[in-house]
Amino acid sequence: MGGVLKYVLWLVPATLLAATPDVSTLVRQGIAEQVAGRNRDAVTTLERAVALAEKSGDQSLLLLAKSSLGAVCTCSRQADQAEKNLRESLALADQLHNTNIAAVVQTNLGNLLAAQGKLDDALAAFAAAGTATAKANAAAVAQRAGRAADAEQFNAAALAQLTSQPVTDETALVWLRCGTTDLKLNEFARAEHAFRQAIANATPRVQTYALGGLGQVRELQKKFALALEFTRQAAFIAQANDLPEALYRWEWQTGRLLTATGQRAQAIAAYRRAVQTLQPIRAALTTGCGAARPSFREAVAPVYYELADLLLQDDDREDEAPAEPSLGTARREARPPTAGALAEARNTIEQLKAAELDDYLQDECAATPRAQAAAQKVAKHTAIIHIIPLADRTELLLEFTTGLERVR
Repeated sequence: MGGVLKYVLWLVPATLLAATPDVSTLVRQGIAEQVAGRNRDAVTTLERAVALAEKSGDQSLLLLAKSSLGAVCTCSRQADQAEKNLRESLALADQLHNTNIAAVVQTNLGNLLAAQGKLDDALAAFAAAGTATAKANAAAVAQRAGRAADAEQFNAAALAQLTSQPVTDETALVWLRCGTTDLKLNEFARAEHAFRQAIANATPRVQTYALGGLGQVRELQKKFALALEFTRQAAFIAQANDLPEALYRWEWQTGRLLTATGQRAQAIAAYRRAVQTLQPIRAALTTGCGAARPSFREAVAPVYYELADLLLQDDDREDEAPAEPSLGTARREARPPTAGALAEARNTIEQLKAAELDDYLQDECAATPRAQAAAQKVAKHTAIIHIIPLADRTELLLEFTTGLERVR
């Protein structure tokens, strides 16, 4: 699933938020702004909260504000400011003997170190936190780094800790994280158990990811009919509850499953829906904290490439189809490429390039679709080359003022 579920909302205990209205209001506002993708506003708001807490002289309030600022800076990729605030928060939590906040800060520090590629330091921070959340994060980080034995160890520890706890909004998210890691470790039975445990929590967000996870289990087991059933249930819940960050995943998953069962036209339609759902939310998909933040290529790029691949395969089918018999001969004739399929494949990859530029610059307005405008500006005998690297081949689309040509 890529880990789009955010852990930021767990970082501030409700008992602290109720302490002082002004500081707690700013903290709530800052977290809400971060979740909405307004990272700069979130940092500014929480910096105000820190300043207000420092003036109050209340160390508990300062711990609340600094730990929240450190967490949001982690999620908004401001590493230096994040580490400074987290380490100061950790020292303050130790001074106040607040082990609960210390565990939360250690988890956030682990997330930050993981995002910086400091794997051993990140795993040590997660281990020091000692919570099921931290252990699940440690397992996800280790698995992504190719350290399967460490991932297995941390995930087993997280699951053992979860088993003794009731399924709540918080623990359901950890069950999902453990299930996702086990799925990537090919521990299908344990992944299925984790997803089914998460479903015991009634929130739509948890239900859609748990059902989608069960669909992924069945997909990897090549039980495509059952996989489609689970995936469609997940998509229905996501659509009914306005959860586009989940919906695009299940539309994408539906496209993969339909492709696997030879239903190419329906698969293309599912991929088109996934891309359409992605467009307004793609920037938010790569925000998150350390282990929770997927890379752009994990979360977004495969949808575009797989749609382009299907469109190019459709062009192959058109190109290879026999022509109608003419003048008494049934000789097979080459047919011209389907301009619609090639143009859509070109536009799909151009959308991806624009999204990559937006992600790199952290600015949703940095790029716009450029292909058609660029083609109109080039000289008559000049071509724009669109390179489409796919799993089993590389395709080139040559764009002239007169149209598109394909080179395999």
